[in-house]
Amino acid sequence: MVLKASIITRNYRRNLKIRTLVKMGGKCRCCGITDNIFLTIHHKNKDGGLETKTNRYRHYSRVCNTNDYSDLELLCHNCHFAVTHLGKCIHDI
Repeated sequence: MVLKASIITRNYRRNLKIRTLVKMGGKCRCCGITDNIFLTIHHKNKDGGLETKTNRYRHYSRVCNTNDYSDLELLCHNCHFAVTHLGKCIHDI
């Protein structure tokens, strides 16, 4: 039963992420990549750590259930790394 529950949870989370990415436009704001595997959510206010500590998938649920996600943007992992660690994406230079 534990295995079945973990498969259901994994599928639920995967579907939640895909619905979120679609609702947010489905592409990186910076470079335009559209492959879901490479997309992630960036917290513009730099408060993502607080939100994900309580529930890793909370921001996905928030986007799917409300229209209040102006503090979030969709970026690919490379652009997210650049914005987080360099202050801006290389495509914005």
